[in-house]
Amino acid sequence: MTARSILILSLGLNLVLGAWAMTRSRSTRGNVAIIETPEAAGSGRLTPVWRVKRTNVIEVSTNRVDAARFHWSSLETNDFEVYVANLRGVGCPEYTVRHLVSGEIEALYAVRVAAAEKPGPFWETPKQRRAREVAMHREQASIVQEKRAILKRLLGMDWSAKAEREWVTDDHACLILGFLPDEKAMRLMDVAMGLETVTRAFRDETGGIVIDTDEVRLEALVQGAQRELEYGLSPEEVQEGTLRGIHLARSFMERNSLTGVTLNGDELRRMMAATARGKNFIAAGLRSELDANRHGEHQDIEDIMTETSPEAEREIRAMLGEQRFASYERSKDEAFREFAGVAKRLEVPLESTVKAYEVRRAAETAARDLNSNSEMAPEQRRAALNTMRRETELAITAAVGAEAAKEFFRDDRGWARAAFGPKEAKR
Repeated sequence: MTARSILILSLGLNLVLGAWAMTRSRSTRGNVAIIETPEAAGSGRLTPVWRVKRTNVIEVSTNRVDAARFHWSSLETNDFEVYVANLRGVGCPEYTVRHLVSGEIEALYAVRVAAAEKPGPFWETPKQRRAREVAMHREQASIVQEKRAILKRLLGMDWSAKAEREWVTDDHACLILGFLPDEKAMRLMDVAMGLETVTRAFRDETGGIVIDTDEVRLEALVQGAQRELEYGLSPEEVQEGTLRGIHLARSFMERNSLTGVTLNGDELRRMMAATARGKNFIAAGLRSELDANRHGEHQDIEDIMTETSPEAEREIRAMLGEQRFASYERSKDEAFREFAGVAKRLEVPLESTVKAYEVRRAAETAARDLNSNSEMAPEQRRAALNTMRRETELAITAAVGAEAAKEFFRDDRGWARAAFGPKEAKR
């Protein structure tokens, strides 16, 4: 559950927009007022938010004379609040208002975020560079928070334009959050993306090493982030999103997991629910991101994701029955997943892959027994292992074909070397 889904394309687009806005602001300095900072808003009154004055509007004349002519200039103003009111006043759809105004606000704030990234002098020490980066990231986080507050005040938006683009383009986000209404999903995307700034600032300040004195603040950050992520969602929506996220994360961690296991949608959901019971994946993921270097006291997030309790195993066995549970157990074996990945790429039938896997497991067991036989001379053991290797190769080739067998026995896979020792040199 980390916040690393920001597309490079989106970041590049924002920088382009920011550069454009900076160029415009320099060329039309007399028509632009600076956006008020939070300090200026400390008086308790709403401060105006200013925008770049438009000077490139083109009026298009038509031959229609049966209605009053519309002039875009009648809506244009340097004050964003008035501009929003004007757009709404002429009946502009709220969706269009959001796109028109949020794009300009995002561009203006992109300039400020970029301007905060000041390079240090070449003579600065590592300590000075770290202090400068901590201050820079803190300032950038403050700017992003200010932007979010303004979008919320002017447009009622709980998300940024960047989050909306991600929601449209990121397939993984749709897999996890596709059951939510668009506005809830985009708000959640925006919070997750904002966590990247928070975690970066915390890691800067702690130097990536969390000590006991940092623990109170770390726990406060984790709890605050979890509240943000769950805000506005029902308990059922939180559970649904968590189950989808677990399944997607486990699919990445355990390639070809559940291969050969036939499940319907309800069974998959029940399996994920049994695996997740009693675990707080959101908090665990946030803590792992903020405190990645601590070992022992806090379990690694990948272990938490893939671990299945004995109670969950019993529940899954009762749901699947003995035959399918055996397939489920086999699918958790890394050796089988390795074979299944190769077989899938080469379009080898599942039944043949299972046969090859069973031959491998039987051969590994026989090789261990042979290696533990202290009564055999080393030369006899070596000859017996070579014979066993050739027989295993023939059996696997008969099951999956020569091409797949060659892939299964590739030297860099290592299992054959571990079982039988180095391959016999050709004479």
